[in-house]
Amino acid sequence: MKERILTNNEKSFVQKAILESIRIDGRTLDEFRKLRICFGSEWGLVHVVLGETRALARVTCEVVEPKATRPNEGMLFVNVELGPMAAPHFDGGRQSDECVQLNRILERALKDSGCVDLESLCLVSEEKVWTLRVDVTVLNHEGNTIDCCSIAALTALAHFKRPDITVDGENVIVHTMEEKEPIKVTLFHYPICVSYAIFNQGKIAIADPTYLEERVAEAKMVFGINSYGELCGLHLGGTTLTSSDLLLRTSMKASKRARLVVEKIKAAIQKDNDDREKGLPVGFPEGIERNETTVHAQDRMQVRLKRFKLKIDGQEQTDSDLEEEPEPDDAMETIGEASAETNVELGESMAVDDTDDTVVRVGETASVLIPKAKDTSNQWITEEELMEVKEQSGKKRSKASLKRKKKKSVCMSAMSSSTVTLSETDKKLTQFRNCRVLRNHRLVQDDVWVRGGKIIDPEKVFFDEKLQADVQIDCHGCIVAPGFIDLQINGGYGVDFSFDVETVEEGVLKVAKGLLAHGVTSFCPTLVTSPPETYHSVLPRIPRTAGGRHGATVLGCHVEGPFINTIKKGAHPPECIKEFDQGIVTVREVYGSMDNVQIITLAPEKVGATEVIQELSNNGITVSVGHSMANLSDGEIAVRHGARLITHLFNAMLPFHHRDPGLVGLLTTDNIPHDALVYFGIISDGVHTHPAALRIAFKTHPAGLILVTDAISAMGLAEGRHRIGQMEIEIRAGRAYVAGTNTLCGSIAPMDECIRFFKKASSCSIEYALEAASLHPARCIGIEKRKGTLDYGADADFVLLDDHLNVKSTWIAGDCVYQGQEIVSNAL
Repeated sequence: MKERILTNNEKSFVQKAILESIRIDGRTLDEFRKLRICFGSEWGLVHVVLGETRALARVTCEVVEPKATRPNEGMLFVNVELGPMAAPHFDGGRQSDECVQLNRILERALKDSGCVDLESLCLVSEEKVWTLRVDVTVLNHEGNTIDCCSIAALTALAHFKRPDITVDGENVIVHTMEEKEPIKVTLFHYPICVSYAIFNQGKIAIADPTYLEERVAEAKMVFGINSYGELCGLHLGGTTLTSSDLLLRTSMKASKRARLVVEKIKAAIQKDNDDREKGLPVGFPEGIERNETTVHAQDRMQVRLKRFKLKIDGQEQTDSDLEEEPEPDDAMETIGEASAETNVELGESMAVDDTDDTVVRVGETASVLIPKAKDTSNQWITEEELMEVKEQSGKKRSKASLKRKKKKSVCMSAMSSSTVTLSETDKKLTQFRNCRVLRNHRLVQDDVWVRGGKIIDPEKVFFDEKLQADVQIDCHGCIVAPGFIDLQINGGYGVDFSFDVETVEEGVLKVAKGLLAHGVTSFCPTLVTSPPETYHSVLPRIPRTAGGRHGATVLGCHVEGPFINTIKKGAHPPECIKEFDQGIVTVREVYGSMDNVQIITLAPEKVGATEVIQELSNNGITVSVGHSMANLSDGEIAVRHGARLITHLFNAMLPFHHRDPGLVGLLTTDNIPHDALVYFGIISDGVHTHPAALRIAFKTHPAGLILVTDAISAMGLAEGRHRIGQMEIEIRAGRAYVAGTNTLCGSIAPMDECIRFFKKASSCSIEYALEAASLHPARCIGIEKRKGTLDYGADADFVLLDDHLNVKSTWIAGDCVYQGQEIVSNAL
């Protein structure tokens, strides 16, 4: 079947609309269509919907012999099928020119960019490797199939998990997913294609063109670009030249689009993984019911009309009439999602007769005709069906109007009775601009948008809500990083959480307030080894509290002791050290209520420790091993039972030995579960840990490194004698010792100073140094969705720093809680 020839009127209509910055589907020139991603029941099976364009991608794998030229690498094949299902004019027996072009562009984006770690697919060098095959089938072609297919292929690769294998001599045993957990494909970066159609002799570019716009366009420009803004490929085709200025401008927009799409892909995969872990149903049944996977391309011009008068049943409605009516989401649902398309017939008087079609309003200034989609054809609905839809829509509108009136009266009564409602501050939209944002382990030139105390997605604000920022804040080129998280801090500013029992509430507030100047937005008040009565008195009085102008967020207490080894007690009083006489019963007797406990440090070699670790982990408490004489085997057993943190690595533990590395060996051991990531706190104050030891820890196990201060009450105070728990300490030459000895007993360096020293000592990147004090601790205690990140939906806790990592200002829930320099704010 041949493709329908466009008339000159159709071409002229589209071209003139583009020149006036109008698109026939109601979008702006830079606006992309809605993207939806859903997954099948198998790993690597993905259905992507971009507007009305749909593609299905599937990844399969097979063990084969490697290429002679690349004996240590696996292989990747990409195949795109563009057949009659996509559109009737495509032949099923042979590849069209468009299909060949699709294959070449996708191969260039995925294979040539080296996004897949092919070396990780090698099983036996020069003998057996995995080969991955990505099959993409276009289900419906309504324009920009390149973008849709690239998103589908990349998502399928990121979602796919290959079977685990065992190499037994010359034999390779492939395990089923029931026998062994499958393994994800390693992706170095996420390249996607972003397409633009060119008009007006190369002067205008429109994003995400529809099928009609592609046919009318003079040229096409496709960027292969990843979320880091790195160009992986560029395709230019057509009959006109593209200016360099237009190319640069669209490339910047494509980079931002790529980042947003990659974030959406990762979020969709994470949601699918969570659903599978919870045992929720996954797959395509709902999509099949909505006829999403079988619909053909429509050969109609789809137009969204604005600012016109509409005749319905002989009555004229103006824009003001339309504003009074609610959006008919329910009416659209009654005839199916697949039929809810914006199709209209253009009449001479701009009036619409609804005797044959259903008129449905979309938004405030537009109305569309809804065809009735059947399984066999795309026919318009009958008069009887129309009357039924009208009746149902009328009922639902009446219900919606009644609900709106009730809601209004409730709000009025709530206001009169001083009921708490959404404040103006929560509604305020704030834009932080002229900054470098730490996202996805990189500093990128971007803006941060905040509303209601959360980081929000600007794409939704722009395209869905059509809003601008109420307040713009100029960051003067500063780094915007997630707020720092300190998992081990004993006190500061003259306050000791373990000793100042009577005034512990005021003490926590004082420390929480002081930490803001050092970029710390969340912390775990730490109690050292103390008598049971101290725990019973203090722990209930340090609840988890949200941060704000009063101070940093309290995440829960870190209880360091008393179940530690006497030989490695450090500054802990030996008379208070306990044994697990009755296991977890003894723990509860010593601590009392553990509702406010987040982390417990214990010695894993103690008798009964294994069962205690298991019980604590099952109850959501992070178990850390430290102040210990444990060997490597003791540490591995603890990790297998739920321990996931090492308290101040190298300090208060056995030194590294080549025959038994002790707890330090947990950084590289392979005798723990595959998915068990061991974190370790390390004190980078220039006193507790030598710079060479910092470098060893960083290079050995970078993913688990967490910067902690282990700060004591003397932090921020002058030299002299102070208290830490039940013992007296002394500050001499910038170091804290047990009074009258040379035993170190804690740090007096704040977090920002530790970060600067660590970066200098380890020569790591700025990004890594900042994440070691934010993302890593958040992951360790399982709060990485809310804290330690600037991803959309996370708490708006962040810090502004200069290039030397000096704190300029600290923000919690989008409010400035500490200001070291003037912040320029423009209320719009």
